[in-house]
Amino acid sequence: SHYPGEIVPVTIKAYFRQEYRTDIHSLVTLQGDGVVMPQLREKPAQTQEAVGGATYNVLSWQTTLSGIKEGNHPLTFSLEASLLIPQKRQSRSLFGGGGLFDDLMPDDPFFDSFFGGYQRKPITVTSPPIVFHVVPLPTENQPAGFSGAIGDFALKITANHREIEVGEPLTLTTAISGKGNFDRVEAPVFPEGPDWKTYSPTSTMTEHGNTGTKTFEQAIVAKNGAIGEIPALSFSYFDPARKSYITRTSSPIPVSVKPTTAPSPAPAQPAKSNAEPAKPQVAAASAAAAEKAATGMEGLAPIHLDAGRFQPRIVPLWQKSWFIGVGGFCMVTLIVLLIQNVRLQRREKHPERERRKQMKLLLHDDLQKIEQAKSAGDGFAFLALCRTAIQNQLGRHWNMAPTAISLANLSSRLQPESALVEIFRAADEAAYGGATLSRDTMQEYSDKLRKELEGLL
Repeated sequence: SHYPGEIVPVTIKAYFRQEYRTDIHSLVTLQGDGVVMPQLREKPAQTQEAVGGATYNVLSWQTTLSGIKEGNHPLTFSLEASLLIPQKRQSRSLFGGGGLFDDLMPDDPFFDSFFGGYQRKPITVTSPPIVFHVVPLPTENQPAGFSGAIGDFALKITANHREIEVGEPLTLTTAISGKGNFDRVEAPVFPEGPDWKTYSPTSTMTEHGNTGTKTFEQAIVAKNGAIGEIPALSFSYFDPARKSYITRTSSPIPVSVKPTTAPSPAPAQPAKSNAEPAKPQVAAASAAAAEKAATGMEGLAPIHLDAGRFQPRIVPLWQKSWFIGVGGFCMVTLIVLLIQNVRLQRREKHPERERRKQMKLLLHDDLQKIEQAKSAGDGFAFLALCRTAIQNQLGRHWNMAPTAISLANLSSRLQPESALVEIFRAADEAAYGGATLSRDTMQEYSDKLRKELEGLL
């Protein structure tokens, strides 16, 4: 059994008989509710295994599953592929019976595949059903600070300074490492109190294969000089192996907080009783100081006696050129934003119209590329672009990923005599055995393709 949010590693393997060539048309998909699987991005590992006396080519993916709601959830995995099956060679005797050279060639699969060609057979590889059990987390002994983290983690907390002044910030770094659902891992809560002022932490994530480290950085400021340590912090998680809650607690970090150092005023010089005759500069300064003391003007700027520069006229702010320019720019920006808002509202009210417009633009671009390949006489590129155009239009028409559409999808959803099926089949055959199309054939395919795809819009 597993718990909601628990990350469960799984290995998915697809087996294919060694004697058949295989083309993979899609990634492995999960069928089932209540369980999620991240999108497969890495290429599968390719190995060979013997099963029941036969050798199989095996594709393996390493991924994870996570339950999002409680209950028993049936699951299956599938992918789309096609087999290239060698065909038996046919006798070419004009008189019936065995061919002229049939006796010279042994009854060997090698000669069948060499002279008989291949037949493409679409298949869907499906796993046996499994049941994914998701049980609720226990409520007994659940810590108050539990955020939903499930796995196995370690806690490490450091500070970038040990000696600070009151009001000086320091950075508290919290590293939580291990394996589990890091999306539910949150920074330990700093205890509230009169000694420290705290700020919201920032986080970064580093992955190392199946493990990872989530690092939080938080600024804290000491409020008084009586502080001697940073208090201990705690992080709680649920360990599915032990089936119990675990709380990791850091040790207090000793710090030295000093009072804020402020510059002290310069001491006043005592007056001398027996004053010596003052020099002219000193006498003038003393006279100016005496004048300020007498008039009560100490600390004020002197009165200006000159009138300064006059302005011919006072121009209001709204008549100045720079103000008019800024106002005009703001007005144009407002009009552009209003137009954009009207367009967005139209798109929201008529999403189908916007979708049809995008499909027309995409089809126009695809048809231009097809015309270029036709003009160059490149049959292989012509058919490949035709298949891409069909996938782009039908993918949006059927709400499927364009690259996931195969000949099997067309054969099951369209009429057998459809021109799209004919062109798609020709493209698949060209991808395997090359293409030698005449210009007349390419023109015929181009006209049919344009007519069929434009009819979908």
